[in-house]
Amino acid sequence: MLSFHWSKMAQAQLTGRALHYVFKIPDRKETMRFYRNVLGMKVQRHEEFAEGCEATCNGITVKSKEALERAQKENWPILPENKLEAPGGYIFQVIDEDQPTDSGEAVTRGKAYGRIAFSCLHDEQPPLSELIEQKEQTILTPLISLPTPGKADVRVIILADPDGHEICFVDDESYRELSQPDPESEDVLELHMKKDTS
Repeated sequence: MLSFHWSKMAQAQLTGRALHYVFKIPDRKETMRFYRNVLGMKVQRHEEFAEGCEATCNGITVKSKEALERAQKENWPILPENKLEAPGGYIFQVIDEDQPTDSGEAVTRGKAYGRIAFSCLHDEQPPLSELIEQKEQTILTPLISLPTPGKADVRVIILADPDGHEICFVDDESYRELSQPDPESEDVLELHMKKDTS
């Protein structure tokens, strides 16, 4: 059960789970080299949007003991205290432990921004939207169905907390259908990167 609470607001309960974190990137080829070759990640699925995603999102989570070795192998700069900087300016601190500890430092966002996304039941989205409107809080993207060509449409609502952090609530059933791994994603991404200058 996900519980969220804003001061001076009634508490609302949602059944949900964290889905992804979003990075906006300025250099797709270099960023993919970083995620694949340094952090050891794989493309699980890929979509291209001619006009961009209406929710302005797409997402990530990393845990790896071998990242520093891969960074050295790729000649990727390793900053002091075992930090790696992605092409968009995001700093990844690599700790060779099972459970990382909080560094106590503020997150540097670089030239981009991030968003947290949670799944929730389809029927929980309209009451959430109504609650946020009643409490006169910020809705960045009203409840909308996002089409994905050849895949499931996914309904989302994107809010902002009082500090301006974006919080996306995604229809769980449709998201699970959309997010099935696609074995052709790696090749499709490569094809699109060759076509553009990113």
